[in-house]
This record gives sequence, C-alpha cells and structure tokens, in this order.
Amino acid sequence: MMKRKGLTALILILLLLILAACGAAFLLMNFAIVNFHLYPKDAKSLDLRGEDLSVSQYQSLQKSMPGCDILWNVPFQGRLINSDAKEITLTELSDEDILTLACFPKLTAVHAEGCTDYENLMRLRQSLPNVELTYTVTLGGTDYDQDAQLVELSDFTGEDVTKLSYLPNLATVIVSGGTSEGLSQTQSYCQQAGIAFLVRLGNELVETSAANLTVEDVTDAQLGLLGCLPGLRQLHLVNPQAEPETVFSLETTYPNIQTTWEIRIGDASFQSTDTEIDLSQVVVTDLADVERKMEYLPNAETLIFGLCGIDNPDWGNSKAKNLAVCEIENEALSEYRDRVRDKYKVVWTVRLGPSIALRTDKDNFMPNHFGVGQFFDDYTVNLKYCEDMVCLDLGHMTMHTIDFVTYMPKLKYLILAWTEVQYIEPIRTCKNLVWLELDNSCIRDYSPLVDCTALEDLNIGKTFCDITPILQMTWLKNLYMIFGNAGDAWKASQALPNTHVVASGDATVGGGWRRLPNYYAMRDALHMYYMN
Repeated sequence: MMKRKGLTALILILLLLILAACGAAFLLMNFAIVNFHLYPKDAKSLDLRGEDLSVSQYQSLQKSMPGCDILWNVPFQGRLINSDAKEITLTELSDEDILTLACFPKLTAVHAEGCTDYENLMRLRQSLPNVELTYTVTLGGTDYDQDAQLVELSDFTGEDVTKLSYLPNLATVIVSGGTSEGLSQTQSYCQQAGIAFLVRLGNELVETSAANLTVEDVTDAQLGLLGCLPGLRQLHLVNPQAEPETVFSLETTYPNIQTTWEIRIGDASFQSTDTEIDLSQVVVTDLADVERKMEYLPNAETLIFGLCGIDNPDWGNSKAKNLAVCEIENEALSEYRDRVRDKYKVVWTVRLGPSIALRTDKDNFMPNHFGVGQFFDDYTVNLKYCEDMVCLDLGHMTMHTIDFVTYMPKLKYLILAWTEVQYIEPIRTCKNLVWLELDNSCIRDYSPLVDCTALEDLNIGKTFCDITPILQMTWLKNLYMIFGNAGDAWKASQALPNTHVVASGDATVGGGWRRLPNYYAMRDALHMYYMN
C-alpha cells in the first residue's frame, strides 16, 4: 500500500514538472521576459516609456522581438530621451555614448557643434553612416563646420594641425601666420593629404612655387611666412603694415630674396631708395600718418609738403601755383621737423601775406621779388619757420618787429634800412650775422648788437640813439655813420681803432658801402645785380 502511494506521488511530481516545463517552454516561445515583465513576442509595438529600462535590457528585448517597434526612454548622458527621437544635440561623446546612440532607430541627425571629442566623432560617423553628423573644428580660435573645404590659419599650434584630419572635405589651407614648427607641419600634412597649401601675403594668396611677387599691406606675421616659399627670388612690398625694422631685416633674414618696397602717401608713391619725398602735390590731412610712413624710407633726406598753415582767410592761397593746400598748422609742422631733424629735413611752404608763398628751406627773401611794396607785421609771422634763411632784405618795408630772426641761426645778411623797426632785441641770437643795414631807421637801442660777435659791416647812417654799445664792438671791420652824429663818429674812431669808420658821403649807402666784399656776397645771396 505504501509503495503504491509513493509511486503515485512520484508520478504527480513528474506530471507537474512536465507541465511546468511545457509552461516555461510556452512562455519562452511566446513571450520575452525583461525585468520580471512578460512581453508577447508577436507584438507589433510596445510602449515602454513608463518602464525603467537599461540599454542592455533594451538590447535583450529587441533581440527577442526583432519585428517589434519598441518605444522607451533611453538613458543618455544623464537624461532620458524618447527612443523615437530624430535629432540629438550633444557637447561630449564617449565610447558608451556611441553605443547608446544606436538605440535610436529613427535618428537622422546628431548636432555636436560644441563637442571636441573629435576621435569619437569620427567613430560615430562610421558607426552611423546614415545619420547626419554636424560638428565644428576649432583651429587657431576659429570654428569651421565639418564640411569646410577651406580654412585659414594665422595663430595656430601643432595640435591644430592634427585637427585638419577631422575635416573630410578640406581642399585648401591658407596660412597667414604661425610658428615655424606649425607651418612646417601644416605644409607637410597638406602635401601628404593632397590639400592645396597657400600663403597669404597682404591681399594675395600665393602658391609655394611663386618666384616673383608684388604684395600690398603685408604684416609682420605674414613676412614670417616667406620661409614657406622656397622658390621666391624677388619681392616687392607696397605699403607694408609690418614694422619698419622687420622690413629692413628681410635682406639679412632672406638673403636669396631681392626685396624692395614702396610707400604710398595720398596719390604719390615713393621707392625705398628715394632721397626726396615730394608731397607738394598731395593734400595731406594726417601728419601722423606721414610720419609713420616715412619710417619706411631710410634713404629719405628731404620731405616736402605743399602750402600749409591756417592763416588769415583773406590771404587765400598766396598765389601759390602748383601746390596742394593743406590745413596743417605751421607749428605742428615745426614740431615734426624738430622730432625728425636727425633723420631728414622737413620743408613746407608758408604764407607771408596775401601775395607771397615761401618755402621754409629758402635761404633768401626780399618782398620786392614778389612785387610787394608793403610788408606788414602780420605778414612777417611765418618767417620764423624759415630756419635756413641766410639773407633777408626787408628794407623800405612798413614793419616794426623782427622776432622771426630768433629762429634763423644761419642768418648772415640783414637789411632793415628805411623800416619802422625800433627795437632789435631778437638780433642777439644772430651769431653768424656779418652784414647789417640799419640806416634811415627808427632804432632806439643798439645794445643787442653787442652779442652779434660775427658782425663785420654795420650801417647806422642817419640813425640817432646812444652809440655807447657800439663802442664795445671791437670786432667790426666797417662802421658806416653817414648823415649821423659827427661827435659819435669821432667817438667810434677812437674806441674802435681797427674799424674803418665812414661818416661822410652823398648817401647813407655811399662812401664805398656798396663796394665792400660782404655787399657783393649779400647781393649774390639774393640773386640780384650790384648797385655800385
């Protein structure tokens, strides 16, 4: 009896096991089990967006239900994204992320413009070839999209060169600066990859095979690229923006390249070898720009401007012909001249009243040369800028002041006869004065003449003031006092025994005054005939 009961129990257990096995087989054949959930394998779609699935669980479920459209929330970079997403934006990309992106069957685009994991971006492109991948590559501080065919590099490193391979459509690389190492690496990479390599010099894009070049506005950084042009033999620069020292050093830095340059100021152009820079036909408005450009002309000896100064508007252009009129203050030009005096000479034309225009490098002046019979004090103001003046004949002019002679260190011959000048204090500075006519004038004080120690010939005919200062001038060769005070003439003859004193004659310029050697020299300086 006991044996029968045991057998019955065993049979029941076997039946239960068989039923369980059949049930399990049925479940496995007809259901997918994930996370203790059963999903019918013949389901056409599943919406599991409310479920907490991992990527591995999804992959297992998808393998079990290959024909099922499964919707779920994909865990991606710390967030959940609907699996039917068509576009995803990311700023970083790991190996795990690449695998996860395969969980988006409807994905058409990945926006990775802010991502710098370039190697993984390349793997993603290979992993999902049908997905549009957009990203940017930063080179030298500039962002280029993944389809860029041309890039320009100016400030870049060797690391930037390695990034070029992340631009699959790249066809041309332009360099406008960079380190020698970076340039060498870039040029080598382009040659190996079949990418065109061009050098920017000024506004020109230059092939490495160039032999002769003319370029404008080249910079310091661009001149550093000349080493990328092994065949270059002649280089002509127009208005280089590089520092003058950089331009001057090209001959030493690149001895195989014959370098010349020109500078444009207004409509005028000047070569690096020019010694005279003539801007007399150029309307100059920016003096600082001229000064800057002159730094590029090392052989310049003279810089000439046109008619300058902002004077009395009634003077017009002072009959200056063929000269550009520039509204640059005379004083500004004078300061400029002082700054560059050791480099080159600055010359311009000044107005001396409404009818006279005179270059500041003129060495002689006589109003009568310009058909002017009256020369007033306000006409004389700009004479101070004529620092090369050697001979001044202002005789018979209605003027009272001679302040301008203070600025004429070369002055040798001065005629103030028949003028209304009373005080000659500024004449103390005229250390080279040898000839002075003061006859028939209104002089009130001779004392400033004591400082004119080079003075040889002095005419004070028909003037009447204290002669005491002149009695100290033992260096005088000739003293003419015709129609003056007879007593003063006697005093002079006694005090100045080595001086030829003339007190008689038919005119203040008589008695041989116009036969003295300095008279002829004075007239020669004026380019005038002799009046013996």
